[in-house]
Amino acid sequence: MPRGAYAGVVYWILFLVFIIWAVSHDLAQPPTPPGHNQETGQTEHKDNAGNPKGEGGKTFWERTTDDPVAFFTFWLAMFTAVLSVSTIGLWIVTWRAGRRQTDDMQASIRVAENSAQSQLRAYLSVVNITVYRLRDRFPARNEWQLAVHWMNTGQTPTRTLTTYIAPVLESEQLPDNYRIMQIDSKIRRGGFLAPHSTIRTTSGEIFTAQDLINVRDERKFLYIFGWIRYNDIFPNTPERVTRFCYRIMIYGDVAGAGPNGEGVEGRWSPHIRGNCADEECDREDQMMEI
Repeated sequence: MPRGAYAGVVYWILFLVFIIWAVSHDLAQPPTPPGHNQETGQTEHKDNAGNPKGEGGKTFWERTTDDPVAFFTFWLAMFTAVLSVSTIGLWIVTWRAGRRQTDDMQASIRVAENSAQSQLRAYLSVVNITVYRLRDRFPARNEWQLAVHWMNTGQTPTRTLTTYIAPVLESEQLPDNYRIMQIDSKIRRGGFLAPHSTIRTTSGEIFTAQDLINVRDERKFLYIFGWIRYNDIFPNTPERVTRFCYRIMIYGDVAGAGPNGEGVEGRWSPHIRGNCADEECDREDQMMEI
């Protein structure tokens, strides 16, 4: 409750106590008849000291109703007491309503801020994975690499950008509970991505034509997984993360491919695990620990 409201409550309580005391004190004194001197009054007061009902054996209520001034003063005190209690209750109700309105307004502001951030923040996701031939290295060797294409589909740029990409060539398909082993040397730090822009990150591994032929004929299974971590432009927001894990399938004549990889096509399909963003990744990690 505000300090001013406390002061008002204390004021009305003190005022109410004063009124009740004044009325009680006034009514406790019997009226002095005309011509009745002080000495006589004092003598009668001593005589009536042992009489709890006061002068003439009258009770407090009888003396109040017999005297018009006392009767009016009594009801004025009662009305003042009721008014004081009502005022105090009104202050309390008004304070609680104001406090509740303030809390609701602050909650609405937080919801609006979160909604604006959700609509304007950066969102990074995989939009393409390509298999391309290395023509500048050793064209006669028919070597290949993988590249992951990221796009910021949000309305604002990223402030930081860190990527990790790791392809794996396995003799069997990855199980559903496959745990990705991270190699720190493959982490690439730093970067910036504007809204509606794309960035391409390549894998360090080089695959031979025979590797791709084995993948095409399903004697081997090629996967690529990784993540991208970034921060948006809004202050006091957590680091964002997008994870991916895809199986790469090869189609076409790998041995007779053109200098730029003509005649070979790579398609990608998401794995059952490892594809998530932000809070979804936390839930997936918890499921993997069960």
